[in-house]
Amino acid sequence: MSGSRDALPAAGPAPISQREMDMSQGNTKKRWMTGAALAAVTVAGAVVLAACGRTAPQAEGAIGLALPAGTRVVAAQWSRRAEYWRAPGEVQAREQAVVAARVSGYVTAMRAHLGDRVRAGQVLAVLATPQAGQQVRAAAAAVAAAQAQQAAAERQLTAAQAQSALAASTYRRYAQLRAEQAVSPYEMDQVATARQSRRALAAAARAQLQAAAAQLGRARAGLAQSEIAAGYGQVRAPFAGRITARPAAVGDLAMPGQPLYEMAGAAGNKLRVSVPDRELRWIHLGERVRVTGGGAGDASAAGHWATVRRMAPASDAATHMAVVELRLPTGGGWRPGAFATAAFPLAVTRQLWLPSGAVLRAGGLSEVYVVNRQGRAELRWVRTGRETGGQVEILAGLKVGEKVVAAPRELAASGGTEAALAAAGAAPEGANGHE
Repeated sequence: MSGSRDALPAAGPAPISQREMDMSQGNTKKRWMTGAALAAVTVAGAVVLAACGRTAPQAEGAIGLALPAGTRVVAAQWSRRAEYWRAPGEVQAREQAVVAARVSGYVTAMRAHLGDRVRAGQVLAVLATPQAGQQVRAAAAAVAAAQAQQAAAERQLTAAQAQSALAASTYRRYAQLRAEQAVSPYEMDQVATARQSRRALAAAARAQLQAAAAQLGRARAGLAQSEIAAGYGQVRAPFAGRITARPAAVGDLAMPGQPLYEMAGAAGNKLRVSVPDRELRWIHLGERVRVTGGGAGDASAAGHWATVRRMAPASDAATHMAVVELRLPTGGGWRPGAFATAAFPLAVTRQLWLPSGAVLRAGGLSEVYVVNRQGRAELRWVRTGRETGGQVEILAGLKVGEKVVAAPRELAASGGTEAALAAAGAAPEGANGHE
């Protein structure tokens, strides 16, 4: 996803279109007629004052409209405001998983429904796995056979050890007799050979017992594996959370890897956004960023504060964008899958702002009444930028400190151009049918 940067437009003057030139000429004609009307009113006032024996005020050089008493004015002031890079993204659960079947079998039960809260290890679905049951029974039989074989080997070893002990005792007695010349060398050799044979038989019985024990271990491992495979027939929740999707139904033939449920964990949510390479220098781990949207209830318009938790170490080679993850606050009513916008602060700039009510807009043009040195109101074109919070940005046409009429519509209603022309006996522009 791409973002948008709240950048300031160029502050230089824009080219004047034909429409603007026509309107400029109309406004010039209107101002001339207004001056003529004001001059007529001034002359009439001078005659009246002269008749009363008083001198009329000097009207030469008076430019603009006279301000009625109590007219509110405001001064254009600098305002320091931050620029932001706004990046849209998708709200995701910090823990999310697709719960799939691990063995093949028909779905016999679906115990969780869309939106249900489940515990870790809770059985969500049951699959009929007859082959797994057969494998368990076969493995159990193999374990029983291995146990019997081990028991037989133990008995053989016991007998062989007894025979070996007897042969050793016999050999010791014959050795004493041989020392007394009571037995022949042949008899002594027979006893020694018998002792060696019994020892070999005992060693073989011991090896058979070890082999039987190993076979029993393998049989038990096979049984455990078969039981685990049979346990796959019960599909369990990997963690605590909520069911967000249930693509399977009872009676379906589930194959290994086929999704049965989708889950979102209860550990909270995150926002994943893509940021261009050129803007990454403004983003830092641990930084707090305002996030709007994301299905966060009534407070989504005001936004919530999120924290930058992770940043991809590399950018996508095709889009030159890097993934940034933000940790969303808990309890904000976030909806996984909804779109939200993160506003990353870039820089603080100084801009000229006025109240929105001080700017008149007509025909695509913006105008303000500027209070001149004579304390009169002059109509002036301005170029405007962004508008937020009841304030409008002034890009051109006004200097800092200049005062403008705060409510120009009230000025027009209390004695504007049309009122001055009517007092002089002249029709306003356009009243006689001419442009």
